[in-house]
Amino acid sequence: MTPNINQSAVIMLNEPPENIKAEQLVIGALLSNNDLIGQVAERLKPEHFYSPLNSEIFREATALFYEGRVANPVTLKTRVTAQGPKGQSVPQYMMACTVGAANPMHLHEYADQLIELAVRRNLMVLSASVASRAMSGAANTNELLEEIDASILELRTDIEGSEDTATALPAVVSELESNIVSRMNGEDAKVPLTGLTDLDNSMTGLRPKRLVVMAGRPGMGKSQAMVAFARRVARQGYGVGIASLEIDRQEWVSRLISAEAALGHGEKITYSDIQNGKLTDQQFLKFQKLLPIHVRPAREDH
Repeated sequence: MTPNINQSAVIMLNEPPENIKAEQLVIGALLSNNDLIGQVAERLKPEHFYSPLNSEIFREATALFYEGRVANPVTLKTRVTAQGPKGQSVPQYMMACTVGAANPMHLHEYADQLIELAVRRNLMVLSASVASRAMSGAANTNELLEEIDASILELRTDIEGSEDTATALPAVVSELESNIVSRMNGEDAKVPLTGLTDLDNSMTGLRPKRLVVMAGRPGMGKSQAMVAFARRVARQGYGVGIASLEIDRQEWVSRLISAEAALGHGEKITYSDIQNGKLTDQQFLKFQKLLPIHVRPAREDH
């Protein structure tokens, strides 16, 4: 008997979660007070609206706002091409939305609800797509898993980006205060440090959600610097992951062991000795002291 996973997923898609009334309340509030557009446009996107009409109104209103122009039923009349509800023109529809506009105090709550509903709809579409392809064998398992990981990460970003910044502010201030006090007392701040004083002072450490790009010509020591950073951060108790498109895992580990052994007592282990397999018994024992560093090698099919 054929499993009915795909059939169930398709049935679910016939009734996607939505809240048209909430969409109208948001549209009405934004058209009544354009300053509110700047408060929600960083998180709320046209694709978060279920109604194509509401989605287009929001997109065009946001475009006018960032052009420094007024967004209202009059200025949007010629920009919105979607059809209005039965028996109602688009300008009439927008005017009705402004009459029943959401209270600005509740705007973020409605916006967050629209984002969550959109994420749920996308999860349903993703589930149906994955179930269909898994049953038909149209894609191999690794491809499906990679697609799911990427899609889930994107959807998670939507949800995490919809947090109320006013709620999170006290926690951020408290964390910042703790770091300042630690610095004043001569202690390390609670962020990973590279170990290079000038660089750490300039970047204030390797802070979360920050991308640091280090560029240089071949042979200038970029890989050696990353090995040094990885060892330093690992020694501070943080886990470190290395993803490389050029160097395989054995070479990375060889570099790490060689660099780590250089700081210890006894016989040193050179990178060339590791690669050539010329190790004494005493040198081989140093392999037992690896740091908590995980290496993800380049895919062999790339």
